[in-house]
Amino acid sequence: SYFTFVPARFRTLELTTSSRGLGEICLSRDVYPDGTVCNPAYLPDVKESSLVARFYLGNGYSALSSAENFIDKPLTKETMQALFEGDNVVSVEGHAGLSFTTTNLSAEFSPYLVQYVSELHNPNFPQIDLHAAIERSFILGGGLNLGKIDPRMKEFRFGAKARILERKFVHGQFSFAQAATDDPRDYLPSQKQNAFLLDPSIAWVGEKRPWKPRISLGLKNSGYAPP
Repeated sequence: SYFTFVPARFRTLELTTSSRGLGEICLSRDVYPDGTVCNPAYLPDVKESSLVARFYLGNGYSALSSAENFIDKPLTKETMQALFEGDNVVSVEGHAGLSFTTTNLSAEFSPYLVQYVSELHNPNFPQIDLHAAIERSFILGGGLNLGKIDPRMKEFRFGAKARILERKFVHGQFSFAQAATDDPRDYLPSQKQNAFLLDPSIAWVGEKRPWKPRISLGLKNSGYAPP
């Protein structure tokens, strides 16, 4: 599910459509073995409560330091030019969080999520796309079996997750020529953003069918994110 954190506008060779699709497989499952729920519509099917702490680190500490440097510290032309001497694609993510799940309700708190992705294009006229972000979030989810409202709808569930996010980030594109001449903050400004997002979904569970098929429809990232 970590693929869902990757900005949708950012295209890179290592984050293809197939890899994003694999990251969304969690939406088709009711309850994970650790007791957590990815799709809030399946919260009514939770039988036991769980409290899970998670820590995730991918691709090494050096790129995590790079993300913080690009956001919080002064940038130099030497730092920007050095990016053109590294790998064509660099991607890293770190995440720490706490998750609580019980019947009809879930809550998640992540005090620290960091991302860093850079991709080098066009060797003849080198350009780099770069995204770095540090984020913290609180997520509250709820679900309801619609059969409690109307017995004829007992195979339908409705759920929603409300997310409050606070992030600092840089996101932009620059050429080797710009890296050599301009102030880096002119084309890669450090920005702050707060967001309130709502992810509603509705699901159908074929409880009477031997295979118990599931179909769900949801909306992601609907809400308000200034600026």
